[in-house]
Amino acid sequence: MKVFSMRAFLVKIYAFRLLEMFIPVYPVYLIMFTDYGLSPVDIAWVFVAWSIALFTLELPSGALADRYSRRKVLIFGQILNVLGLLCWLFYKSFWGFFFGLVLWGAKQAMMSGTFEAFVYDELKALKCEDQYAKVIGRNRAVMSVGLMISGLAASPMVLLGYDATIIATIVSAAASGLVLLTFSEVRAYGHVAEEGGYLRTLGTGLRQAVTIPGVLRMLVFMMISYGFLEGMAEFFPLLIRQSGLPDTAVGLYLAAIAGLQALAFYVSHRFEHYPNRFFHVLLVGAGLCVIASAWILTPAALLLFCFYTAATHLIFTVYDAKMQHRLPSATRATITSVRGTFGEIIVIATYMSYGLLAEAKGAPFGFLVMGGVIVAIGVGYLANAVFSFCQRARRRKNFLLSGFFFIFYL
Repeated sequence: MKVFSMRAFLVKIYAFRLLEMFIPVYPVYLIMFTDYGLSPVDIAWVFVAWSIALFTLELPSGALADRYSRRKVLIFGQILNVLGLLCWLFYKSFWGFFFGLVLWGAKQAMMSGTFEAFVYDELKALKCEDQYAKVIGRNRAVMSVGLMISGLAASPMVLLGYDATIIATIVSAAASGLVLLTFSEVRAYGHVAEEGGYLRTLGTGLRQAVTIPGVLRMLVFMMISYGFLEGMAEFFPLLIRQSGLPDTAVGLYLAAIAGLQALAFYVSHRFEHYPNRFFHVLLVGAGLCVIASAWILTPAALLLFCFYTAATHLIFTVYDAKMQHRLPSATRATITSVRGTFGEIIVIATYMSYGLLAEAKGAPFGFLVMGGVIVAIGVGYLANAVFSFCQRARRRKNFLLSGFFFIFYL
């Protein structure tokens, strides 16, 4: 019975993610913005509005999901997604794109943190929580497959017009919401008592994010990885267009990104016990790939950006799994939402910085600068690790010398 229940849960959760991430408009929406008159700075402002929606709603939605029904929060997110896409379908202007992305950001806020907590607690009810890293990794691999299919579908679909890609995305989003209705949610273990209240849930989650050993350190590293990835990935189609490739190539490159991400997610559970310094080195390598792709700017070099996204998603998934094992179920969604909430500050800074750099010096220059910042952050983490190691070695040496003189004195 347990095996059957686990299999049924996995089938439904993977079906939901595949439908949710079948977004044919995603590979071409940035080009749609430019074709309807938005400048790089206009696009940056639209993205900032997207991030502000995420920033302001993610933590409250996580606390609501801890307090009430996580499944209902997820369903509400899909409704917001459909409304945002309808804005794009009927109002192709700055404000139509603006409010469409705000609603998309609100949907992402409903998902982030809440979905991971929902999956972990469902696995815990099945006594399979030790499988979380594998399940969430493969779940994200399915998401990447959905994006890869979106990229492949977008290339011929865009020939029919942008409306065709938007309508297909609306149908898929609605279907994903219907899949969520088939779940029977288990009540979170250690759920906050009824008299606790929403604000107490929020306060407890924030306090535990700081006080639970190791959690804050993991959150910060995930915020940095997430912030730069989300900020730069949205501008990648501009880099493709700058290289001289036709717009139909955008979908193919995004499909390649999704394929590499799927591979990274699928194998991520195998890296769960690797030391932190491995991921710091990986971040440095990923930043160098961003620099190389923008500097060389050939079709082959652009594939290096695909490696950057895959490496960053691997880091993010492994750290998420490590963190989830340390969190109490009663505030799991709230604490996980902290990651996205404050990560959006980095996303907003990346959007605005890139928009200004691209406006002044061109799209490749913006990627060169951002890649350099990522490398510097990775090197900083490595330097801190080396410094900590040297301090521990010095203390160990002093301890051994003290012990030697004490024995000699006796």
